[in-house]
Amino acid sequence: MALTKENTINFLSELEGYHQALKLCHWNTTCKAEHLLTDDIDGDVLEFEDSVAENAMGILGDRISEGLKALIPNNKELKGMLEEMENDVIDFRNNFKNEDNCIGLVNCCDDFLQSINKWKYLETFE
Repeated sequence: MALTKENTINFLSELEGYHQALKLCHWNTTCKAEHLLTDDIDGDVLEFEDSVAENAMGILGDRISEGLKALIPNNKELKGMLEEMENDVIDFRNNFKNEDNCIGLVNCCDDFLQSINKWKYLETFE
């Protein structure tokens, strides 16, 4: 497998879907902790999405100018959404994890996976 423009656009579309789903989750929470957590996660998702796009464009030497659409996750609850997001990041990273020119992007994904672990823990508080 390899990093391609197609799998990058698909992954960015997944991240855009998480952004929209997190906003809905944020607006529908029943406790302040989850309200604040979903807002923090959403901000980090947007930063990660931008970092992935810019890293991939640098590696591929090509701009992403079309094809992006929001792919809404299956899970609507935060816990399930985080697990689904984790799987999507791992699947994307597995496309290029052994390519020397993608080390920075692999590290970016690994850092985001570390954040997901933290959010899964924080999600348990009410």
